[in-house]
Amino acid sequence: HMTVISAREELVAFYERRGYRRTGVLTPFPYDDERFGLPQRPGLAFELLIKPLV
Repeated sequence: HMTVISAREELVAFYERRGYRRTGVLTPFPYDDERFGLPQRPGLAFELLIKPLV
């Protein structure tokens, strides 16, 4: 599994083309944690993507 910023639709689409599926599970962006950089907009969240191992 992996998490991506849900607002990056082109990035989510890239991983979907490679077999990952959206779960709808969102985690709020850690605005107060400098390790994640300085966000340029409000309302960001990480979305969990999964890829079945078949």
